[in-house]
Amino acid sequence: MINKLIGLQPASAAIKAWSDVPDTHWAYQAIEAASIKE
Repeated sequence: MINKLIGLQPASAAIKAWSDVPDTHWAYQAIEAASIKE
């Protein structure tokens, strides 16, 4: 929800930011998007 408010798009990163979040997790792309430093 926070990602939508600040305009972050779902990420499809080749390098995982979090080793404990599986690719199959329902919020994986949102978690990765929130982890990208700009």
